[in-house]
Amino acid sequence: MACFTQKRNRQAQDPPRTHPRTVFIPEQDSEAMEKYVDFIRSKKAPAKKRINVEEPDHLEGSLRVPKSVLDGCEAGFTAADSRHEKASTQFFDDTALMALLCRHDVVLFIANMRSAGEKQHYVMVLVETLFQHLPPPYRVGLLYDIGCQTERSCVKWGFLDHYIERLTFGISVFHAFGHQW
Repeated sequence: MACFTQKRNRQAQDPPRTHPRTVFIPEQDSEAMEKYVDFIRSKKAPAKKRINVEEPDHLEGSLRVPKSVLDGCEAGFTAADSRHEKASTQFFDDTALMALLCRHDVVLFIANMRSAGEKQHYVMVLVETLFQHLPPPYRVGLLYDIGCQTERSCVKWGFLDHYIERLTFGISVFHAFGHQW
């Protein structure tokens, strides 16, 4: 869940204070995940192939969603478009907050978003941090409005590969209605 109403002005000069029991993910962890995601994507850049009109549609990932639907989702939803600016980085240091909640709506972890759009490295660092605090046999169900795109990236690029077998993705109803299936 990302909230783009929570911003911090660039002019704010408050001294940094961190509560000992903070749920905020350290900025360096978010930056490290962003660098990792960018590195993996640049290293494993998939070869551009011509679209074969006769290629049969197939189900992708554990969500069992047709590839054509995922392609349409990626092209059509604002949240899945990392280039869509939801807050200006010209005026704000922190443009939003992204939180990981348990099923009881209790905040587990929060990441300060410092980019103009909802980039995948934020959800990746939240999930990575969660798994670092869980015993190895635990499984996690992740309900995320663009969980279909997040799972697709995990499979395609190998993100969260240490945890992918323990992770089940789901999408919320309002997003499912946006899919043409």
